[in-house]
Amino acid sequence: MAKIGRNTPCPCGSGLKYKKCCLDKERTASRTAESLVTAASQPEADRPVIAAKRPEAEHPVIAAAQPEAERSEPAAAAAMPALEAILLEAEQSMAWHQAQDQALALELIGKLSGDYRPEQIRETIAFWHAFSTAVQPSYRKPGAYCAALELYIAEQSGQALTKAEAADKHQISASTVAKKYAELQEFAAAQRREPVHA
Repeated sequence: MAKIGRNTPCPCGSGLKYKKCCLDKERTASRTAESLVTAASQPEADRPVIAAKRPEAEHPVIAAAQPEAERSEPAAAAAMPALEAILLEAEQSMAWHQAQDQALALELIGKLSGDYRPEQIRETIAFWHAFSTAVQPSYRKPGAYCAALELYIAEQSGQALTKAEAADKHQISASTVAKKYAELQEFAAAQRREPVHA
């Protein structure tokens, strides 16, 4: 992907200059990935003890999404390496059509981390990658697709989540969630109809 100039219009379609819109979000995502790579490259014995006790110290995106009670549970601590691997994959291994799509994926990982298993989150990010690459959606608020993707993962995993609950969590209207969710369902149905070529 070509580097975006600071004074060019933002690729998210907001009409603002890139430096006034998505530049800071992407820098934060980049710093997050760099800190994960640094932490992962250290031998386990050299990693700080504090990080082992408080896994959210290693990754602010995940920490912000987890309720305080869950941060100290052993299950949450055990899920941290898997979530970090998903973040690294979204940052480094996936070729995104727009930087905005990647930023949405990183935000979504943080928002889903307390409520879904790492493999469900990985599947959701892979689905978003396939959808955003094929459809190349234009959007101003990432919350609309975040809510729709959470609704989609909840449906796939059999969890109860209403459009209104997803809308409230992601601070978007329920009607917008319904529209974006319909787009995701249409894409998923089209993917299932396509024959697999060997």
